[in-house]
Amino acid sequence: MNSNISPSAWETIGRFLFKVGLSVFFASFGSGSFVLGLYGWLAVFGTATAGVAFFRRQRFQFGSFTQWDEVLWLTAGSAGLLLAHEAVI
Repeated sequence: MNSNISPSAWETIGRFLFKVGLSVFFASFGSGSFVLGLYGWLAVFGTATAGVAFFRRQRFQFGSFTQWDEVLWLTAGSAGLLLAHEAVI
C-alpha cells in the first residue's frame, strides 16, 4: 500500500467501498433493472454523504480525501450508470 495516503483518506475510501457494496446488495433485491437500482442507491448515498459533509462543514483538502470527494465519486458512478443504461436502450 501507498504510505503517502493519510489514515483519514483510507477511511474515506473504505466508506466509499462500503456504500458501493451496500448499493449493489440493495439493488440486487429490486424488482426493476439492476443498473437503475444501483444508479438510484448510489444517488441516495451520494446525497446523504453530501448532507453529512455540509452539516460537518467539511472543506475540500488538497492531498487528502474528504467526504466531498466521496460525494463526487458516488455521483460520477451514478451518472455513469445512468448514461450507460440510456446508451444501451
